[in-house]
Amino acid sequence: MAQHPDESFSTRTGDEFIIRTATREDSSLVLNYLKPIFDSSPYILLTTQEFHFDEKLEADFLDDLYKSKLGIMLIAVKDGKIIGNIDGRARDLKRISHRVSFGMSVLPEYQGQGIGRALLGEFISFTKLNEKKEKIEL
Repeated sequence: MAQHPDESFSTRTGDEFIIRTATREDSSLVLNYLKPIFDSSPYILLTTQEFHFDEKLEADFLDDLYKSKLGIMLIAVKDGKIIGNIDGRARDLKRISHRVSFGMSVLPEYQGQGIGRALLGEFISFTKLNEKKEKIEL
């Protein structure tokens, strides 16, 4: 897809956070973010024990996503810490090339503060920039 510009937001309690594109330099931050997400959410398919990414694999994944025309990961960052993320990918297959699938999460202590809504809104707006994408799927 492309890079999303950094954008500032406020939580319902007035705390500031930024939504931006995740890059390979964020691999350590992303891994630290994902561990409590895997353990706290029954909706994530993997558990911490099943997740086998290390910093290099995560950096390569983020680099591929960043360079891809088919995907993006946006992160919500507050005080240098990731507090939420959303990532989406399209497939380069003719029959489903109009679709984008996504997944998202927010740290439990930040849920209910508008971070997920901001991430989803930015993701939808960003996806609409690509006129070939007609359907967004969870």
